[in-house]
Formats: sequence, C-alpha cells, structure tokens
Amino acid sequence: MTKKYTQKRLIKYLINYKKVCGKIPTKLELDNNKKYPNSRTYCRYFGTWNKALRKSFDIYRHKWANEKYDDSFLISKLKELSQKLGRTPLSRDLKGRTNSLPSLSVYEKHFGKWNVALKKAGFKPRIKNYSEKELKRFLIEVSLKEGRTPKIDDFRRNNNLPSEWVYQNRYGSWNKALLHFKFKIGKTSHYWTKEKLIDICIKIIDKYGYISEDILHLNKEYPTRSTIARIFGSLENLYKLIGKDRKCEICGFNLTVDCHHIDYDKNNRTNKKEKINTKDNLIWLCPNHHQLIHRLGYSLSDLKNLNRK
Repeated sequence: MTKKYTQKRLIKYLINYKKVCGKIPTKLELDNNKKYPNSRTYCRYFGTWNKALRKSFDIYRHKWANEKYDDSFLISKLKELSQKLGRTPLSRDLKGRTNSLPSLSVYEKHFGKWNVALKKAGFKPRIKNYSEKELKRFLIEVSLKEGRTPKIDDFRRNNNLPSEWVYQNRYGSWNKALLHFKFKIGKTSHYWTKEKLIDICIKIIDKYGYISEDILHLNKEYPTRSTIARIFGSLENLYKLIGKDRKCEICGFNLTVDCHHIDYDKNNRTNKKEKINTKDNLIWLCPNHHQLIHRLGYSLSDLKNLNRK
C-alpha cells in the first residue's frame, strides 16, 4: 500500500534532508535514499518537483530561471566552455553543467538553432553532408573494431563519428539504417511495419482483452509501448484502426478509458498476472467510475444502479 502524506509532512522531510546532508536534494538523491519519500510522491502532491522545492525553500530558484540574456553574455559562456574543452563545444556538452551554463533550450530559444549560436561565437559548426558510401564505411569500421553489429551508443560516445541522428534522419530509425546496409539485427530487435503491428496487437487483444505495458513485457516477441506510440501515435489510434470499441461499461464514455480487474489478487500480483488478465476478468471503465470503485469502495452493481437513476 502507498503511504498517505500531507504537503506539510513532505516539506518537513525536505527540510530535514537539507539539515542532515547540508544541501537541497536532487530527484535522484531522494530516490536513492529509502528514508525519505521518492520524487514521484512529491510530483503527485505538488504537481512538479520544482513546485515542491519552491514551497519548501522560499529562496529556491534555478540559477538561470527567468533570466534575460543578451548575445554577448551567451557567446562569452560558449567561449569559456570552448577553452575548458579545448575544442568547439557540442550541444551535449551543456548537459550536467546547468550550474555554470544556461541550458541548450536557452540557446535554441535565443538564436533559433544551436549551430547559429556557434557561428555567432565564431566557431565552425560540426556540419557535414555525408554520402552513403561514407556512412557505410563508418558502420563497417565500428563493426570490425567491436566484432559485432554497430550499436547506437558507439556513435553517441565518439566525436570522430557522425551523430546517430544522421542515420536516423536519413533512414527513419537506427534499425532501418542497419537493415539498409545489410547488417544483422539481434533476435530481440524487430523491424516493425504497420501491418505486422496490427496483426500482433489483434492477437494480444484476443488473448488478454486489452493492451498494456505489463502485457507487452510478458513476451519478447511483443512490440514495446514506445514502438506502438511511434508508429500509430497512441494506443487510441491503434484501437480505432483495429476496430475495437473501447467505452465505459457504466456510462459509455469513450475518450479516455481504464482497464479494470473485476477480481484482483493484490497479495500475489506477479504469479497470477496471466490468470487475472483474462477477458472474463477485465472491463473498460472511465477514469471517474474507476476511481469510485478503488477509492470509495463502490461495487459495479452500485454504479450501474446509480447510472440508471
């Protein structure tokens, strides 16, 4: 069961953390300390992590928040970074330096693009129009060096190679780029088409009655939630294409629906996941009626009777 907190109690935890550790905690530090509620709890009660910090510490404000910049200030910061690195700064160099530098979004909002900011600062942007032969050569070099199919991380870590986005933008995705150059993709990776996804999703719905992230994790052959979202936009769009109607069993609302387990064994969730995710044990409910059952203890028959009245 999740613990119930109040905002005052959560604020006391943050203040106590600062007294003990001598600093305001980050989300990661709080999540790694089991003595304190995690950052998700604060987001649930305050809306966002930063709102929780502002209510807990009156003086809390990000160093660069609501600042007004001019060109000379932003350019000077880029030049300082270049001197430290000994090369032209990359956009990823700004990550983790928010205490000493404005973020990438600040430069993009101010100059329009990161490369425009570099040009204003007198640097040559790292732009090159690679030919298909060059892109293939880089992949082959990495493959021979590592003794395997190139991974996307190989190109993220190496400044001497093209960015992974060069491949993704030109071929649609990293896996499509590998297939284009006839590299073998691992067994757990799939080249999904709309037709393949629709077929597998219909089989999942026929078996379990619905699609969720938990069900997609049951089998390595199933697509991930992000794959479905990337190709169809959302689960709702997928359901429309398949022709499966999802609506609340009580009121008929169909814009947003939750899947409700009629009989759910809370004490043995993992072992009985296959048993509880059956068609006979699942119904669609709108968020309002779903919460009335779980939070206020209404039964399905009670809600159906109320709806008739």
